[in-house]
Amino acid sequence: MPRKIIGILGALFFVSAIAFSQNPDKPAKIFPPEGSYAESLNDSSKTQNPTVALFKSMLIPGLGQIGNKKYIKAGAIIGLESYLIANLIHYSKITSDAKKEYDAADDPSLVRLYNKYRDAKDSRNLHSWLLGATIFISMFDAYVDAHLARFPKYEKSLSLDINPNKDNHFYAGLILRF
Repeated sequence: MPRKIIGILGALFFVSAIAFSQNPDKPAKIFPPEGSYAESLNDSSKTQNPTVALFKSMLIPGLGQIGNKKYIKAGAIIGLESYLIANLIHYSKITSDAKKEYDAADDPSLVRLYNKYRDAKDSRNLHSWLLGATIFISMFDAYVDAHLARFPKYEKSLSLDINPNKDNHFYAGLILRF
C-alpha cells in the first residue's frame, strides 16, 4: 500500500513538473528587472571580504567593524568586550581565592565561605557567557555589514508629494526613504 501511494505521488510530481515547466518559445529572463540592486555595480575593492571581517572580529575586538568603516560600532564593541574581559579576570581571581578559603576553613564558617565561593563563581560564569555572546554577535555583525557594504547607497530623505488625481481632487503623500 505505501509503495502505491509513493508511486502515485511520484507520478503526479513528474507530470506537474512537465506541465508547469518553462515554455521553450519564451526564453527565461536572465537579467534582473531595471532599477534592482543586482543591476548596479559597485567597486568591491573598497569593501572587505565578509569571511575576513568575521575572523578579524573574532580575533581582535572591533577589528571587523573597523574594516567595514563602522567606527562608532567598533568603539562600542571594543569597550564592551574590554569591560567583560576585565570583569571575567576579576571574578576568576575572586572565585579562586574563595575556593582556597573554603578548602582551608574549619566547620563554623563553611556555609558563609561556600556562599561567597558560589556567588563569585556565578558572577564569573555570567561574564563568561556575556563575553561569548558579545563576541558571537560582533562577528556576525561584521560579516553582515561586509555583505551589505556592496549594496548601493541611497540618500535617506523625507518628502511630501501633493498631486491632483483624475477627479481633480488633490491627494498628499508622505514619502520616507530609509
